[in-house]
Amino acid sequence: MDLIGSVGLFGLSTLWNNRPKSFVYDIGLRLVLIGNLVVFLSGLADYIGIGVHHHLPYFGPIQTAGVFLGEAMIAAGFLLMFPWSQQPQ
Repeated sequence: MDLIGSVGLFGLSTLWNNRPKSFVYDIGLRLVLIGNLVVFLSGLADYIGIGVHHHLPYFGPIQTAGVFLGEAMIAAGFLLMFPWSQQPQ
């Protein structure tokens, strides 16, 4: 997992303090983790053998779309993990 994602997960989990985490938080956490996986697989597709260009590492438009999709998933997950309506105790 990348450094920004790790720090973001740690930072958002500390905002909840000792309160129980909601169902939406769990969905956001899973969305962030899946987004990191999508970014990793899209970025290194040629090197791990799932890319189209096996003879030459080439970062193409499909890989770019995969990285953008993964980053959008991470951003949406962070928004879901934020305690919007929870009142501090």
